[in-house]
Amino acid sequence: MSRSPAPTLLVAAAALSALALAAAGGTAPGVSTVVAKVKVGGQPCGVVGTPGGIWVADYAGNRLVRIDPATATVAGRVQGVRRACELTYARGALWVPSRTGVLYRVDPVAGRITARIPVRGELDDVVAAAGSVWVAEYTGRQVVRVNPRTNRVARRIPLPRAQGGASGIAAAGGAVWAGQTQGTDVFRIDPRTNRAAPVRTGKVGPAWLASSGDAIWYSNIYDNSVGRLDAAARKVTATVDVESVPVNLEVVGTDVWVPNDVSNVVTRIDRDTAKIVEVIHTARNPAVVAGWDGDAWVTMFDAGEVWQLRPPA
Repeated sequence: MSRSPAPTLLVAAAALSALALAAAGGTAPGVSTVVAKVKVGGQPCGVVGTPGGIWVADYAGNRLVRIDPATATVAGRVQGVRRACELTYARGALWVPSRTGVLYRVDPVAGRITARIPVRGELDDVVAAAGSVWVAEYTGRQVVRVNPRTNRVARRIPLPRAQGGASGIAAAGGAVWAGQTQGTDVFRIDPRTNRAAPVRTGKVGPAWLASSGDAIWYSNIYDNSVGRLDAAARKVTATVDVESVPVNLEVVGTDVWVPNDVSNVVTRIDRDTAKIVEVIHTARNPAVVAGWDGDAWVTMFDAGEVWQLRPPA
């Protein structure tokens, strides 16, 4: 069966609307604006917004880069964070998992590493929830719970019957959720018992996760779709076909923003209707999305850029 032409039609319609309104001196409705393209160099991967700026993990450069959103320029760097992609901001600190098995704790104000927590394995993603920092450990097929008060590993939680490796992680409905790269389940972790339970999605490779509070959104990296799972009912409520290789998606405002790594586009999905509302063509290999102050910040892994995208009002 051929793929639905809906994304192509949306792009064409958006382009025609934009041209018509531009001629009249207006702004196209339903079309996001590229506010800035910030050259950071290296291989920008993870991104997160903080009160002091937008922080980006440069995987190739073994560093963190701070962007000033007011000027859309690089305003600071922290060296020595090796082979890192994802990161999060919690308790006034940046938490940066590394493929070297170290979870870095970074003071974003002082611009320095304050702790190197030996977790072991290859660390993929991180989330702060239930008073802890949770890290997906790829090779061990487990989630590691870290105590941020002591900077020590508190618990290692295996993912039952996981295939491939643990990948994305998010919090929703009072639980922590983890994805995997090969099987068909996502995993719900109860912070009270530190036990993981598989929840079926029916799709292979529900790898990367995002939260809208009451639901988990997951990207299926093999069949090019995005799913929505009700966190309370633990049931899939929607599946959306997207372009090739959806990766580290994020919920920003009323939309789910999905980087399609191979297709060089970002797909914007209405989180209530689970319908595609826009397909945005980007630079090479869009990797990760983060929201800040209403905008979506997207890293372009092979282009050495970070794009600031503003959704329509």
